[in-house]
Amino acid sequence: MSLTLLSVHERSRCVPGGPRIRSGHGSGPRPTGGRTGDGRGNTLPLYEFHCQDCGPIERHHPMATVPDDEPCPECGESMRRRVGAPALGRIGSPAMRALDDAARSAHEPAVVNSLPGSPRTRRTPRSADPRHRKLPRP
Repeated sequence: MSLTLLSVHERSRCVPGGPRIRSGHGSGPRPTGGRTGDGRGNTLPLYEFHCQDCGPIERHHPMATVPDDEPCPECGESMRRRVGAPALGRIGSPAMRALDDAARSAHEPAVVNSLPGSPRTRRTPRSADPRHRKLPRP
């Protein structure tokens, strides 16, 4: 699913079929890296709701109080929550980037043109002197 941030003009219109990001507190879309939380620095999970007229809309809610349906911010009709895993990661966090890289490498592996070079290890010099064979070994 791709996320699209809307401009001020697009937020005021109801465009069927277009995904929109809405905060659970009615403050509109937030740019990447913006804080979407409960005001105390805690990040809230992102849930997807579906309006019959406006299409999918994503909202932030605390896990304990997420509603099954709520009014659409565009048209006022009832939206049903879609069943799925809540989006818990912060966009841009190192953990999120690692998960995205792992998922991407599953179907878009990096192209390798040659084998990586082997590390050069120094070989222990061997003496050809037969007297050295009689010395104790570590």
